[in-house]
Amino acid sequence: MISEHSILLVNAYLDGELDPASAVATKQRMAADPALAAECARLDALQRLLRERLPRETAPPGLRARIEASAGISGPRAQPSWRALRTTPPDQCCCRWLPQHSVSTGITAL
Repeated sequence: MISEHSILLVNAYLDGELDPASAVATKQRMAADPALAAECARLDALQRLLRERLPRETAPPGLRARIEASAGISGPRAQPSWRALRTTPPDQCCCRWLPQHSVSTGITAL
């Protein structure tokens, strides 16, 4: 049985949401686990089917401004950077399940 955590990682992998080190580690896990690779293929096919069959919705004009105003956000938003994560201690980042050398090697290589 595939853990919920592994499924979440595969979804993040397919969506391009993982940092480079986590993406490589997830790809390696899929190569070593046929069930996880099959789940990745299933999710990838589902995503492609949804993109092909459902039209992309556009947000109404002014929605971002209304949300930012209600949340008290003003000014330009900071753009996140994976480089900022390399100062995060491995035991505090989202990749705690990876072997210690995978996290430190991948993040310092950025």
